[in-house]
Amino acid sequence: MVITQRLNATPQVARITEPVLDLTAARLDLRLDAAHLELRAGDLGGLLLEYAGHRPVVSVDRASGRVRARQARSWLAIPQPPDVDAVLNSQLPWTVRASGAGLCGRLDLRRLQLDGLDLSARAGRFRADLPAPSGAVLVRLGGRGALATLTVPQGTCVRFWQEHGWQVEGHRSSGPVALDRYDVWLDGGRGQCRVETRPADAGSDQNGARGMPAGGECAWAARRRARHPPADLLCRQDADGRCRLNVTGLPTDPTPAAASVSFFARYCS
Repeated sequence: MVITQRLNATPQVARITEPVLDLTAARLDLRLDAAHLELRAGDLGGLLLEYAGHRPVVSVDRASGRVRARQARSWLAIPQPPDVDAVLNSQLPWTVRASGAGLCGRLDLRRLQLDGLDLSARAGRFRADLPAPSGAVLVRLGGRGALATLTVPQGTCVRFWQEHGWQVEGHRSSGPVALDRYDVWLDGGRGQCRVETRPADAGSDQNGARGMPAGGECAWAARRRARHPPADLLCRQDADGRCRLNVTGLPTDPTPAAASVSFFARYCS
């Protein structure tokens, strides 16, 4: 861990960086209460992330790729400045998890290779700008009284599999389940989720920041497709539009595709 900048306005506010080293993927776990979070992706070269806030603490488990970030508590119980700023290396695939009562802010993930998103913020308000999905990307939102806005590129498949009393507005997909999609689960009850569409991001196509070679498929997208069987293998649509698990033709050997059946089985009922 390297502290690269200490801000003069508040002695306990600092910016921390961690190197990538041999990591090929990462999972961010943010625990913040009553904070305002600004999270985005960028080209950081050899840095894994930059993290700035009041008394910031970052730890990296390089065996699992898990990155934990939080704000250390003051033993004097002095209220902490709420602003937290984080930048993730856009060249790595990330799973992002953020939780905390009253957590608010914006997650600009348009340039990120997103493997999954989990936000839980009781009475929080947040906006997440998502990239074009590659494979089935799970989005889980939770927190009683939370207000969430998701934006996706036009034409993106967004399916809601569990709503638990949430009010859902805006874009949602119907019909056959697309291979590249967002699978949204809502937990906690009495929240509001709005999905908005936006034009394709400038200088990108459905492959976003994944570096797709012309006429081919990037390694990250290929790994995701290997982990998830085609949607038509696992799901079929009933006359009422509900998705049912289809086990016909599923592999019986312990391959990555077979292992993901339980992932889909949680959605289909």
